[in-house]
Amino acid sequence: MTTASSRATINAVDYYTAAFAGTQLADLDRVAVVQRLTVHPGYRGRGQARALLSEMSRKINNTGKTPVAVITADNQASRQLFASCGWLLANRYIGNAGVAMTTYFLPYR
Repeated sequence: MTTASSRATINAVDYYTAAFAGTQLADLDRVAVVQRLTVHPGYRGRGQARALLSEMSRKINNTGKTPVAVITADNQASRQLFASCGWLLANRYIGNAGVAMTTYFLPYR
């Protein structure tokens, strides 16, 4: 199995990246995992994460794969963002080192 990755950044301001996200696309899988979606603290609350998540979702949908994200259960801000963007909770589980995790997916649009 080979993998490919994709990434997107928005609003590079003053040589700093304000927001970043990556995906991992596996050839044999029907999903692409959104990874490391992050926004610089100085740029939070300006819609950067929402715009970036929308762009990554669009890119993944264009590949015919289902967008998926794994988020720690205590990361309320990320869970609220994904839910408000139409992502659905798929499951909850205990991950490595006993950390509570949640998995979200975006239904095909």
